[in-house]
Amino acid sequence: MRVLFASLASVGHTYPLVPLAMAPRDAGHEVHFAAGPAVHGPLAANGLRPFRPQVVLPQGADQRRWPGDCRSTPTWEHDHGR
Repeated sequence: MRVLFASLASVGHTYPLVPLAMAPRDAGHEVHFAAGPAVHGPLAANGLRPFRPQVVLPQGADQRRWPGDCRSTPTWEHDHGR
């Protein structure tokens, strides 16, 4: 079986997942880990096959506002007509 873990490239987000990712690896499964390059060294040292995920934009997306432009995020009041 192939297993994929994903995390932000920070110690606080990635390191807690390492023991969870090692369990299927130790059971003989192929484990990959999507995270930024800042944590690739420790992941690779534990045999978890790190790689940097790529951002895939929806077709026709305005790349200047994707992802995370808070102006494009509706507010609670807007969503529910309040």
